[in-house]
Amino acid sequence: MVTRAGWPPLLAKCASAWTVAWTALLAPTIRRIRPHDPPRSILVIHLDNLGDAILYSPFVESLRTRWPEAGITLVTNSWLTAFWNTCPWIDEVIGFDFPKSRILRSLLLPWIARRFVRRQGLEDRCFDLIVVPRWEMDMRGAKMIASMCGRDRAVGYSESVNVLTQKLNWSFDRLLGHPVSSHGGVTHEAERSRDLLAYLDCPPPNPPRTWVSADGRIRALRSLDQKCGAASLTIGLGVGAGHPKRIWPVERFIDVLRELGPADDGPLRLVVFGGKGDASAAKSISNAFPGSVFDATSQLGFNEIAGLMHACDLFIGNDSGPMHLAAAAGVPVIEISCHPMGGSPEHENSPHRFGPYNVPSVIIRPERPVPPCADACEASGLHCLAAVSSDRVAKAARQRLPESVRSGRRLR
Repeated sequence: MVTRAGWPPLLAKCASAWTVAWTALLAPTIRRIRPHDPPRSILVIHLDNLGDAILYSPFVESLRTRWPEAGITLVTNSWLTAFWNTCPWIDEVIGFDFPKSRILRSLLLPWIARRFVRRQGLEDRCFDLIVVPRWEMDMRGAKMIASMCGRDRAVGYSESVNVLTQKLNWSFDRLLGHPVSSHGGVTHEAERSRDLLAYLDCPPPNPPRTWVSADGRIRALRSLDQKCGAASLTIGLGVGAGHPKRIWPVERFIDVLRELGPADDGPLRLVVFGGKGDASAAKSISNAFPGSVFDATSQLGFNEIAGLMHACDLFIGNDSGPMHLAAAAGVPVIEISCHPMGGSPEHENSPHRFGPYNVPSVIIRPERPVPPCADACEASGLHCLAAVSSDRVAKAARQRLPESVRSGRRLR
């Protein structure tokens, strides 16, 4: 038998023992201190992707609300430092690079984490509180860093909260001075931090939201007007995703837009969101609808991207960071999900956990798994998602469009 994480059980046990042992060996000898109450310095370690960062940003807001005078330092993935640097609730952001290879992570991550802690001087700062808000299995070194910075002050979710981590039992609870239990069950990730915040006596999280200023929204709207002209309706498109199996073909996005009406008689414009890897898809859409497309996959800052999202009246896209950004901006969402109907609600691609939160939304997904998939799409590339037709998405889009657009206004 092989575990869902791809490790045979015996190998998983050996890897966990190796990781915990070397983390303990490499951890610095930190002088015992009595943390200040309330804490004067807080270290948050969050090593996930953009969508996760958006969903967990209210966690940091709750810490700031509880301790407004504390200095909050965040350790995050290096590619997300620009996002977190705009966050008003954080005082300092530090980027961390972890190995992409699973084998290298298992063998080298304790040394990499130790070198990072030493180079950043984190061991000498003696944070009063260290928090790891991740609920899923930690494979990126967050709990290692926490342990090396001060295990006795480290708080995070126990492995007992997750069925998968219970089975693997990586012994990562030993890296935390305060492993926290959870009520369990299927919960949206935007609410996942409630038990951790309750343990810390912090207020429950608010729904995720953007923090772009009114001036930022106005500047974004002006840029959009200059590029595409004024329009009565703006649609945001999320053409990329963090995994190939979650990326719907760009040709079908184009088919959806064409089904909404002719491309030459009305003030409707498009904003394509994504990263560098989505530039070719954005170009295909721009070529299909010249003069109507704003390419937001280029080197724009988070405030500009968030401002452009606020200018949208509807978002159509894959399960991705931009989809969560649209929900945080209060934009109605049509999500195109690879997770089939009837699939496990606990899976990492399940809309029950990672769907649009707190906004009007429609989730379009495969009506059934495509063999050999069963409870979820486990393919390495486009598979179950290929069963989602452009007709289904176009129908949902028409229902969400304002009446003035449905009655005749179309793409220019």
